[in-house]
Amino acid sequence: MLANLADSYIKDSDFILSDSLCRKALNFSENRFGIYHPATLVAYVINIRNYQELGDYQKANEFYLKSLNNQYNRLMKNFSFLSEKERKLFYQQTKDELEEYCAFVQKYQKNDSSFTSYLFNYRLNIKGILFNSFKRMVDQINKSNDPGLQELYKSWKLKREFLVRLSTLKNDEKESFNINPITLEEEINS
Repeated sequence: MLANLADSYIKDSDFILSDSLCRKALNFSENRFGIYHPATLVAYVINIRNYQELGDYQKANEFYLKSLNNQYNRLMKNFSFLSEKERKLFYQQTKDELEEYCAFVQKYQKNDSSFTSYLFNYRLNIKGILFNSFKRMVDQINKSNDPGLQELYKSWKLKREFLVRLSTLKNDEKESFNINPITLEEEINS
């Protein structure tokens, strides 16, 4: 509730009140719920907006980092328990914030190069989590005694490799295969 009120003051450009409410919302959320709770994430996001409006990009970056660390921690705790559908939903929810941070870094990286290095490391860590999860899944498929599952995986892998090859071709060469790459990608991802 404090975060929503702070956000309305940010929209009204009343930064004296918004700044005070942002700090109160943050203190309340961190003390009441802890730094990795979704309510604290909301408080971080409100503080990001507030500091960007105030022109304090170093402070905004500090809250971006807290926010991204919050999401990374939740991902590390829960990733192995999430279904593919839940992982996709989690990724969709964090994607927007990561894209905002990318835009922020591009705009203000000239002020501080550490913004760029953190973004690179964050993305690398996320890709590592995804890679390890995929590797464990492949290992489980290979160890299973289910020939149907193994055949399904082999078929999926061949389609994926074909899609990669298809993406390297020129448009007229792609047309000779009479396959829509977008449809094939959707089929692979379903």
